[in-house]
Amino acid sequence: MCRPFVFLVCCLATSSLAMNVKFKDCGSAVGKISTVDVEPCKKEPCTLVRGTNATVTVAFKANEAATKLTASVHGIVAGVPVPFQVPVSNGCAPSGVACPTKTGQDYNYSTYVPVLKIYPKISVVVKWELKDQNGKDMFCFVIPAVIS
Repeated sequence: MCRPFVFLVCCLATSSLAMNVKFKDCGSAVGKISTVDVEPCKKEPCTLVRGTNATVTVAFKANEAATKLTASVHGIVAGVPVPFQVPVSNGCAPSGVACPTKTGQDYNYSTYVPVLKIYPKISVVVKWELKDQNGKDMFCFVIPAVIS
């Protein structure tokens, strides 16, 4: 009797930390994004707290096969792209995507980005790209965020 209750509480607690966010596609050439989740995020724009990690999960469909995927993340500040550190730029196995990808198959890409303490407290547009071996975007999205 107690186990189902504990499981339910854990599921509810976890679901309140991540949020399916509104995103703008910025040129997904060889894939199609279904959803973008950011954790932790309780409301939009998501607040990214300095000294913590933000986890991003993207559900997408591959429109072409890819043998290699590489992540690139930028904060757009006053129209200028500033690179964010991505500890795991390999967008394949470490991020949950089996490469080579297969045309028409759905995938869930998940990784994190550290929100460094040196980042200023500002509003920013986050641009996240996952590029294939030819430099084409498997997906590209932008979301607004606040660094605090």
